[in-house]
Amino acid sequence: MTASLPPRRLIPRWRRTASTLDLPEASFSAEASVRVFALDQDLFAKSIADWRETPTAGHLGDVLAFSVDSSLREDIATVAREALKKSQPITLAQQAIISSILDERETTPQEQGNFGICNPATRREVSELRRVLKVNPSNPLVLLDAAQFQISAGKHRQAERSLLTALSLSPNSRLALRTLARFYVHMRRHDEAHRLLSRHARTPGDPWLMASEIALAEIAETSPHFASKGQRLIRDKGAQYADLSELAGALAGIELVNGNVKRARDMFRVALRSPNDNVIAQAITHQRLLAIDLNQPEQRRVALNASEAQTLLAWETLNTSQAELHALAWHSEEPFSSRPLQFLTTLYAVQKKYEHGINLAHRGLIADPKDSALLANLSYLLANSGKLELAETFLRRLVRTAITDYDPIVLATSGLIAMKRGAYDVGDELYQEAISRFRSRGELKMETNCLAYYAKSAVETAHPNRDLILKRAMDAYGNARSSDAAIILYQLDQQIEPMEQTEPARRLSQWILDEKTNTLTQRHGITKAGAPSLIVKK
Repeated sequence: MTASLPPRRLIPRWRRTASTLDLPEASFSAEASVRVFALDQDLFAKSIADWRETPTAGHLGDVLAFSVDSSLREDIATVAREALKKSQPITLAQQAIISSILDERETTPQEQGNFGICNPATRREVSELRRVLKVNPSNPLVLLDAAQFQISAGKHRQAERSLLTALSLSPNSRLALRTLARFYVHMRRHDEAHRLLSRHARTPGDPWLMASEIALAEIAETSPHFASKGQRLIRDKGAQYADLSELAGALAGIELVNGNVKRARDMFRVALRSPNDNVIAQAITHQRLLAIDLNQPEQRRVALNASEAQTLLAWETLNTSQAELHALAWHSEEPFSSRPLQFLTTLYAVQKKYEHGINLAHRGLIADPKDSALLANLSYLLANSGKLELAETFLRRLVRTAITDYDPIVLATSGLIAMKRGAYDVGDELYQEAISRFRSRGELKMETNCLAYYAKSAVETAHPNRDLILKRAMDAYGNARSSDAAIILYQLDQQIEPMEQTEPARRLSQWILDEKTNTLTQRHGITKAGAPSLIVKK
C-alpha cells in the first residue's frame, strides 16, 4: 500500500553527478553567480558539418568530444548511428564512446528497471567508473557515483568508505555533504545525518544545506538549528528563488507537522517559484491538503521531467501503465532507494504480476534489508503466488524489524494466507482485526485500503461471502477515498473514477490585464480558493 509508506520528507536527492552538476544545488554560491557548463553550439554544428563533408575518424573525434555536454547527446547519437550505418572510419576508443551514448539513449525504462546491474548500459557505467578510479582514485565525483552502485549491491561499508573519502578530498562540497547525509538516512543513522550538516561550517551560509538540516532534524526527532535563519533568508530574499526552493519546502514541512496549513501554503508559494524535482514531488504528495494549483508553467516544466512526480500523478489518476513506466525510470535514477520499488511492488501486486514484484522486492532488500514496506509487500506477493510458508517467513522478519504501525498489515496478510488455505473464518477474523485497528487510529484511508485488499483476496480465493465483502469495500471507498483502494477496486471491475480535489484550488499567482495601459503583469501570492487565472482591470 503506498498510503502505508513512510512520510515523504524533503531529504536530499542522490542522483548521478552527471545529472546534478548543471542544477542549482550544485552551482549555488553566495559570493558570485556560476555559469552553467555548456559548449559552443556553433562550433559543434561546424564539427558535424566538417565530418559529413569529410567523414574521417579525426573529424568524428571532433564531434564526439562534445559528448561531455549532456544537452548535445541527442545530436551526437544521430551522428553515431549514421557513422555506424555507413561503416565510416571509427577507432576502438570512438566505438566505446558511441556504444555508451547509444546505450544511454536506447535502453528502455523497462530494461533499466527490471534488470538493474544486469542491464548492459548499467554494467558499462560501473565498468567506466572503475576505469576512472584506477587512473584517478582521488576523483570525489566518481566516488559519489560508485557509492550509489555499492549500496545497490548491498556493499554498505564500501559505500560509506567511498563517501567519506569523497568528503575528505572535497570537505566543503555541498554534493558530498548532502550525499553522505542521504547515505546515513538510508542506513537509519538519522542522528549522524543531522549532526553532519548541523555542525558543518558551510551550512549557516548555504540555503541548500540549511534545507537538508531542517528536513533531517524531523527524522532525527530533534529541533532544527537553522529554521529561524532560513525564514529570515527567505523573508530578505537572500538568494535566487531556485536556491531557496528546498529551504522553503523544508520550512513548509515544519508548518504541516504543526498543523499550520495556511503558513505551509505561503512557504510552498516561495518553494514553487523555481522548484526542483524534489520540491515538486513534495508538493504533489501534499496537494490535497494544501489545495494549491500546480499547473502553472514553472511547476509543469519541472514535473514533466521528474520521474517521482510523474509516478505520483499517474497513480492519482489511476493510470497504472504510466505509473509503472515512470516508477521504473525513477528506480533507474536512484537504484539504491526503496521508495520507487515500494511503488512498483505495490503496483505489481495489484496487477497480479507477482513474480515481477517478488524479484524487485528481493533486489530492494539487498540495498536495505530492514525496509518494512518492502518486507510487507514481499510477504503479500509470495502469498498470492502460492508460496505460503515463505510468505510467513518474511512476515516474521517484518514483525522483528518493523514498528507497530505495521501490525495491521501483518494481520491482513496473515488473513490472506488463511484464506488461501481455505480457512475463511480465520481469514475474516484477521482482516476484521486489521480493519478495526486502522479505524481505532483514525486512519480512515488505510481502513479503506485494507477493505479493498480484503475484497481482492475474497474474490481471488472464491470466498463464499465475496460479494458482500466487495460491497463493504465500495461503501468504505465512498466514505474515505484513496488512490490505492481505487486502483484495486478498478481491477475488480468496479465503477471507479479518479479522485477529484474536493476543495477548489488556490493559485500561486494571477495575471492582471490592465486595459488602460494595455499591460499584462503577474502578481505572486496565494489567492482565494477557485480564483481565476486572469483578472481584467478596467
